[in-house]
Amino acid sequence: MTPFLRTSSSAKTDKLADTTVAILEFTRTTVVITSTAQRHNTNENRSFEFCGTRGNALLQPIEPPHLSIDLAAPVTDLPKGRSTVSLPRFQRYLGELHELAQSIRSGNPLAVSLATERTVQETLLRCVGVL
Repeated sequence: MTPFLRTSSSAKTDKLADTTVAILEFTRTTVVITSTAQRHNTNENRSFEFCGTRGNALLQPIEPPHLSIDLAAPVTDLPKGRSTVSLPRFQRYLGELHELAQSIRSGNPLAVSLATERTVQETLLRCVGVL
């Protein structure tokens, strides 16, 4: 994992990294995560992009979600080429809060294990150069 952290703000009121890239290397793939506070219309430009040998997918904007898929060959009910997939309106944190309340009431564990949560948080800290 390699982070690239830069402070680009012209205000210079803090030293927070506001233009960042993190590259995560795995056996069969490379993940590139970018973030910048210096972008016009930030919420409309937030996105997830997935690229592979059999196709690409772009979720942009994230809220409300708009998914565009470009496939090299048809997959189930999606044709070869570019198409748009309808997604339900995303309600941030609603599912997680519901699961947390059920876990507290029932005593059952959450779907995400503590080990997985720790891995996610350690990876995030590495991406921002803390670990």
